[in-house]
Amino acid sequence: MNKALNDFAIGALMYDDSAPIREADRLTPFSPNYASVVVNKGAMVFHMLREQLGDPAFSSLLRDYYKQFAGKAASLADFEKMAQDHVTQAPPKPANFALGNPASSSDSTPAGPEETTPANVTSFFAQWINSTGIPEFNITYTVFRTKAGFRLDGKVKQNLDFFHMPVEIEVQTEGNPEIKTIEVSGTESSFTTEVFGRPKAGGIVLDPHNFILKSNVQLRVRAIIARGEALAEQGRYYDAIQQYQQALDQQKDNALAEFRMAEAFFYQKNYSAAANAFRDSLDGNIDPTYKWVEVWAHVYLGKVYDIAGDRARAVNEYSKAQQTNDDTGGAQNEAKKYLAQPYKEGA
Repeated sequence: MNKALNDFAIGALMYDDSAPIREADRLTPFSPNYASVVVNKGAMVFHMLREQLGDPAFSSLLRDYYKQFAGKAASLADFEKMAQDHVTQAPPKPANFALGNPASSSDSTPAGPEETTPANVTSFFAQWINSTGIPEFNITYTVFRTKAGFRLDGKVKQNLDFFHMPVEIEVQTEGNPEIKTIEVSGTESSFTTEVFGRPKAGGIVLDPHNFILKSNVQLRVRAIIARGEALAEQGRYYDAIQQYQQALDQQKDNALAEFRMAEAFFYQKNYSAAANAFRDSLDGNIDPTYKWVEVWAHVYLGKVYDIAGDRARAVNEYSKAQQTNDDTGGAQNEAKKYLAQPYKEGA
């Protein structure tokens, strides 16, 4: 599930600034921009709304919305109104988990039902449906010893002035991890929370369950690479290379960006540049999620050397590809095929 959420987040980050979801009708249907805003960000908005409303209210909302509007025209305003109705009818949730929650950011102890006011989805829709922008969080904190355990005083910073949501934090301690919820409003929010166990150094994780669409360096770089991949699929290799270079400017040792750049050079028949970039991808930081870069870099290098007429080096690369035992995308059959006979340009 976390991989799926990361994939949707990457897709949303690709072209988030193209348009708010409410104005997506001005984008070309099923274009990369449209898919980014409607398919990927849209999916994440439903995921966030489900968490904010709770499973029973969210499931009831979907059933009732379908029942009322099946076969009819419907609008975002209709959905927002029905969502608000289901929030109002739902059993109370702890105040620091509710939409539009009035709890102070300095109080992370769940309040009782008597302290909870009905949530208001208006701010949620204004933030995620009517507006562009995806937050990128940064947290700093100090730990103090108390009679009952430990107190954390800190600040959460992020880039969107309009942002306002409760955010979970996981405090990793010498015992069991402890989950707290803090209110994040604007670009800087102070918080105070108490835990029983001693917090580990660097042991606070923001939004540990991926309940919020957010950005970070890895996702942002991956989104830039995805833009390049979309351009490469259209045969726009020069434009794709510009995107891959932008990704490398932010994360210079990203093996996936290097590999995709090498691949674009290969299809441009710039084999010298391709060989150098494939080598750089093998020397770069290969994330476990794209470990396949290693096997395919060796396969492509074998092809480059075959084109150059250097059969010995080509065989060496195909052999290294086999030694990885990675068969992503049929890599092993590819290596076996060109071990048997040299690759020819355009094959």
